[in-house]
Amino acid sequence: IVEQLASSSSSCDLDMAAQVLKDAMESPTASGKTHAGLFDAALRKRLTTSLDHLLQSMKDRLAWLKGMPFTAIVTTNYDNLLEGVTPSSPRFAETARSILRE
Repeated sequence: IVEQLASSSSSCDLDMAAQVLKDAMESPTASGKTHAGLFDAALRKRLTTSLDHLLQSMKDRLAWLKGMPFTAIVTTNYDNLLEGVTPSSPRFAETARSILRE
C-alpha cells in the first residue's frame, strides 16, 4: 500500500503513506518495546535538502519568505529549507508558548 500511495502526486496520499510507515516503524515490538522517534530520524536523514539543487525561482521565494518579519512560520513541510524548532523537539512547547505570548 505504501508504494501505491507514494507513487501518487496527491499530498493526501503522500501524507497517508508517511503515516503508514511511521505507524509500522514505531509500533511496539513483540516484547513491548517501542522505537519512538525512529521514523522522524529516518525522515530527517532522507529529506535533507541542499539549496544548490533548487531552481532560482524557488531560491528567490525562500529568500523573500525568510525576509518577512514573521514571529513564526507554521508549515507542514518535511524538508529542512526553513530552519527552526520542530514539533518533535523537546523545545517545541517552550518555543510555541513564547511565540503566542508575543
